[in-house]
Amino acid sequence: MTIDRRRLLAAGVATGAAALAPRAALAQADAIFAPAPGAWRTFEVITRLEILMPEGATQAWIPLAGMNAPEWFQPKGSEWASNGKASALKSGGADILHVEWMADEQQPYVEIVSRMATRDRAVDLAKPGVVAPLSEAERKLYLSSTDLVPLDTYDVERALAALVELERPVRGVRIDSGDLATISRRVRAHLDAHGLATTIVTASGELDEYRIDELVCGDAPIDRFGVGKQLATPADAPALGAVMKLVEIDGPDCVRRPAKRSPGKVNVAGAKQVLRRFDASGQALGDRVVSRDAPAESDERALLEAVIEGGVRVRPLEPLTTARARAAEELRALPPAVRRLAVPERFPVRFEIEG
Repeated sequence: MTIDRRRLLAAGVATGAAALAPRAALAQADAIFAPAPGAWRTFEVITRLEILMPEGATQAWIPLAGMNAPEWFQPKGSEWASNGKASALKSGGADILHVEWMADEQQPYVEIVSRMATRDRAVDLAKPGVVAPLSEAERKLYLSSTDLVPLDTYDVERALAALVELERPVRGVRIDSGDLATISRRVRAHLDAHGLATTIVTASGELDEYRIDELVCGDAPIDRFGVGKQLATPADAPALGAVMKLVEIDGPDCVRRPAKRSPGKVNVAGAKQVLRRFDASGQALGDRVVSRDAPAESDERALLEAVIEGGVRVRPLEPLTTARARAAEELRALPPAVRRLAVPERFPVRFEIEG
C-alpha cells in the first residue's frame, strides 16, 4: 500500500471526525470496537522537500521512520533521491536525514520514501502491564544530556547562569517561547560575553515560513529553526495543540512543586482542583482554581476526577457515547454569551492558589 503524507494525515482527521457522527452510529461503533493483534499492514510515506527560494548554501534535517515497537510498529527502511549531498545519521536516538546543497544549486530538493509495517494492538489499562527493563544502552541514551540545552523550560536567565557555571563548551541552546527576537539577542549577548561564542542558538515554537522570515529579516541572532506542527500538518488537516506541565512530584523525602517562569509558559505550582459554581437552574456561573484538597461550597462541583493512580485505573472505562453526552451537557450549562461564536464573553475564572 502506498500513500502520501497528506492522505495519511487526512485519515487521522477522518478518525477524529467520528466524534461528530450521529448518536446511533457512535453506539454501533462502541459495540464493535474491539482491537486485537491482527495481520501486519505495510505502508509507504513519501516526503518531498523543495527549497523554493534558496539563498546560498542550504541544509535540512528530515526525520526518518525509525520508531520500533516490535508488537505493533516496525520500520522497514527508507530511501531517498536528492540533488544535494545526503547522509543518514542518528541524533538523540532518532534517525535523521541530513542534506546539504551547494550555493549554486537553483532548485534544491529531496524526496524520501519511508516504509513501515503496523498492526492493531489491544491494551487494557485496568490491568497492570509488564514493562521490560531498560538496557544499559537505553538507560545511557535517556539519561544523557542533549546537544541543545533548553533554556526556557523554567527560566532563561537562571538557565544561562547555570550554563556559565559549567565551565565547558556547550554545543547549542534552544528557546521555545516568548518574544524570540528579543530573547535571542539577550541570549547571544550573554553567551558571547562568557566565552561561548561558538554555541549555536536554536528557536522553535509554532514557527512557520512567515514567522521565520520575520525573524531573519529582523536580524535575530538565531542559527537554526525547529519546525514541527506546521511542517507535519497541512492547513486542511489541522492539529490541536496541547501542553502538559509537571506541577507536583512526590519524592521519597518530600513533595516538590516545580513552576515555570518563562514568558508565555508561566504556571502555578502544585496539584489543583477546579470548582464550578452553578445557579438553581443548573447554569454555570464561574470557576475557582484551588489546591487539590480544598473543600467545595454547596453550589459548586469539582471538575477534575482521578482516572489512573499509581498506574492502576481507578475509574471504570466508559463508552464514547457517555463521554459525548457529558460534553454536550457541560456545553449547554455555559451561559449563551460565553458560547456564541462572535465576540464571546469570557467565562469567570478565579485563582485562589498561590504560585
